[in-house]
Amino acid sequence: MGYDLPHGYRLTDPHIDHDTIARELSEANRLKESVESFRAACRFTKSSNAYANLGVALMRSDLLGGAHRALSEAIAIDPSSSHAHSNMEVLHSVAKQRGVSKQKLAKWGKDANLKLSTEEAHQHDVLTGRVSGRG
Repeated sequence: MGYDLPHGYRLTDPHIDHDTIARELSEANRLKESVESFRAACRFTKSSNAYANLGVALMRSDLLGGAHRALSEAIAIDPSSSHAHSNMEVLHSVAKQRGVSKQKLAKWGKDANLKLSTEEAHQHDVLTGRVSGRG
């Protein structure tokens, strides 16, 4: 079953519940869009849960370095987050299955750009036709 974005949905709108929309997109297997919405959730809430959800979405998208970075941010925000810790364990397992050591994964994570800037979000909104490029 598909999922329709709410009318007027923009990644740059701080008043939208991006996390809920991102979870709906993820459940509809629209991973690229869910990643962008989880990024918006991180941008505006700075919550451990938002970063952990972004990490899971990036892992599902096979972006392991970004997943490590997001999950590390989640753990830094809330060191007791079982959600972040358990998904970091899953990430380590996935990386190991692909022949990637924990050290290499950590380096990829350190080098990863989570693309949380409002400028990048605006460019994405323009490219997807959510807003015009003018103004």
